[in-house]
Amino acid sequence: MLNNSRDQIAELKAATDAAVSEATEALQGIKTTRSNVKELTSLVPSLVNQYDQMRYAAGNRSAKVEACNEKLSSIKEMIAVARDAANRIKLGAHFEKGSSLDLPMPQKVAK
Repeated sequence: MLNNSRDQIAELKAATDAAVSEATEALQGIKTTRSNVKELTSLVPSLVNQYDQMRYAAGNRSAKVEACNEKLSSIKEMIAVARDAANRIKLGAHFEKGSSLDLPMPQKVAK
């Protein structure tokens, strides 16, 4: 009976040691989690601020790209109008390959 009691005490001691070890590991995990949460809590405002700055910069960049696209469209339209006007000009002369036309200089330019 005494040996039986000793065996039971040894089993209980092993079980309590295992429970204490698990509890200690759990406590350490909780402490680590708390420190991680505190660190993340301090990082969140700066990350949100950086995100807002990047979003604002992206918005500005998009606006600049749109403005450039509008200017390019305007220039393309002006080029099309100029080409159309140039194509409407009729020359009364016919030029052969390698020939040239010498126009007299106006008096205002010649002076």
